[in-house]
Amino acid sequence: MQRRAAAAIAIALGAVTVTALTGCGGGGGGQVSDDGKGKVVVWYLPFDTDFMAKIKPLFEKDNPGITLETVSVPEDEYVTKIDTAMLAKQPPDIVFEYDAKWIKSGQVLPVDGPMKDAGVDLANYNPVAMHECVYKGKTYCMGSLGGATMLIYNKAMFDAAGVDYPSATDPMTLDEYADLAAKLTKPDADPAKQVYGSDVDSPLNGLISWSTFYGKDAKSAVGNLDSAHTIKFFDILTKMARDGVSAPPSIAGATAASDLLATGNVAMAINDMESCSKAMDGAGLAWGAAPPPVVDKGDKGYMFVGTDKYAALKGGTNNAGAEKFLVWLAKNGGKLRVADDTPPLDSTQLTAWAGDSEGRAQVLKVLKTASTPTLFVPSVWDVSGGIGDTYNLLASGEKTDAAAALKDLAKQLQPKLDDAWKTWDAIK
Repeated sequence: MQRRAAAAIAIALGAVTVTALTGCGGGGGGQVSDDGKGKVVVWYLPFDTDFMAKIKPLFEKDNPGITLETVSVPEDEYVTKIDTAMLAKQPPDIVFEYDAKWIKSGQVLPVDGPMKDAGVDLANYNPVAMHECVYKGKTYCMGSLGGATMLIYNKAMFDAAGVDYPSATDPMTLDEYADLAAKLTKPDADPAKQVYGSDVDSPLNGLISWSTFYGKDAKSAVGNLDSAHTIKFFDILTKMARDGVSAPPSIAGATAASDLLATGNVAMAINDMESCSKAMDGAGLAWGAAPPPVVDKGDKGYMFVGTDKYAALKGGTNNAGAEKFLVWLAKNGGKLRVADDTPPLDSTQLTAWAGDSEGRAQVLKVLKTASTPTLFVPSVWDVSGGIGDTYNLLASGEKTDAAAALKDLAKQLQPKLDDAWKTWDAIK
């Protein structure tokens, strides 16, 4: 998923030598397998460590003769290590499809054929989440996890404040959201007893589309990041933090929204529904879900929906085994996610995840409102780190003029965005 919808931090890609790959376990470079037998090497991000440990014995049991070698690679090193492995002609067989350039440059194998041959109906998988796996009409990766950024709220706190629950289908405006947060806030000298009406840890966590910052063509920071519409977005959210009705960066950035909700220190949060739903049910709290708010009434709503994205690299030594792994993941991954109390990508399995939880039933309603895929921006995290930094400065009160801050930021980011597109366009 797009950093699993968590608060985004620009990736700092350091130089990695070929010898550093030995610390990652094996890549390719061995005997090429024609029938899938032998070793299939998977490099994945640390958030999936527990899941990989569970699927390894199950996959090997269902596929005699294949050994799954799983290797966790830190996120800030991931792209560099994959690029280096490709250059050394020793790539792993399967990767988390983190960088779209791998697809464009022809390094990734399409999966439509193997999925069709195995009877996997890709139409069952959330199309918004799968959008990042599709390029020029072909599907290049497969996932099993389904997650989204949405508004999660504590019903008891709404009841105590005498305010109505938000709609599960129609997003409120940011002004309405700020007014609601103010009514839910309960200041207290004891930080442990303080109740914030809202928690928003970053504007980069899936709350709003990249088009707000870069335009519909994703090429113009100037004119979009500093537009009246974006300034209003920053003004409202950062003023909420400065006024104490939304958790300040010192708290929102240090404590997970799911924890703040579960402890009762926050009445509503815009964050990852996966962790928040698990925390609210675990705490025995009555809760609900709603779409993220929009800036102005009439704006088209946006909600990030994403998945883990595993892909087979063309240069791997066991392409046949890699395809078997992706097909197996498509058929079995969702059921394993549900068993792990995690929302599946397969929409036909979502009711099993929801169970008898009223909050999760609302999550399913909210998910149906998601229709806008994530806008593609090349090297988006390298380009966009300053947006989160500017938000934190404004929310903490170190800066108060959003218009001036965003105008300066747009000028800073435009050359980075231009360079990112030049690099992308040069990929053949």
